Amino acid sequence: MLSKDILWILRPTYSEAWIAACILALRGVIGIFGNISSTAIAAKDEFDSHDSISMKDFVRSKIFLLNKIGLILASLYIASVAGSLTITQNMGKSIIENITIIAVIALAFTVMSSLINMNLLKKFTIFKLNYKPLLKYIFSSCTMTITIYFLRSLFEPPSIILDAIGRVFLLTAIGALIYGLILYFVSHEFRRYLMEVYSYIMKMKNSL
Repeated sequence: MLSKDILWILRPTYSEAWIAACILALRGVIGIFGNISSTAIAAKDEFDSHDSISMKDFVRSKIFLLNKIGLILASLYIASVAGSLTITQNMGKSIIENITIIAVIALAFTVMSSLINMNLLKKFTIFKLNYKPLLKYIFSSCTMTITIYFLRSLFEPPSIILDAIGRVFLLTAIGALIYGLILYFVSHEFRRYLMEVYSYIMKMKNSL
């Protein structure tokens, strides 16, 4: 929600690429599931658990499979970006449009990689990702995002950098407060975490 304002602070012309920033942010979130899956697969691989290890053992390992898939996807990603840029340059697309296209391609390959890793996780391990605890955080995030979007629409476009910086800090603080309050009421784990933080701060204060 704030990507356009943040990019405007860096340079006003950058704000046109706010859609690409949102796409890349979504790519980062989706990539977490793929990273968790690949880490779990690699952790369960025992090809190096014995004293005598050969190259054949490594080639047959799940770690090598993950690396091979990653290399293939990376090669396809580079080829896709290069091909897309060649086509868009011939069509006279702007740099913002090219950036957005690259962001979409990156998102597509991240989704593909995450799906592959999650399917391999089901195949090679008994480890299961439990999505239920995430619902509370998704609900808090969506509520925060909708509120920030509404509040942001009340502001006029910034004319100077100081106005934009002040707006970003204000909306960030409001968003963090909304997110924290919702989690406080819906998540026992979050309340326990706050209590631990409070106890740590009090111990540090008393030690001083």
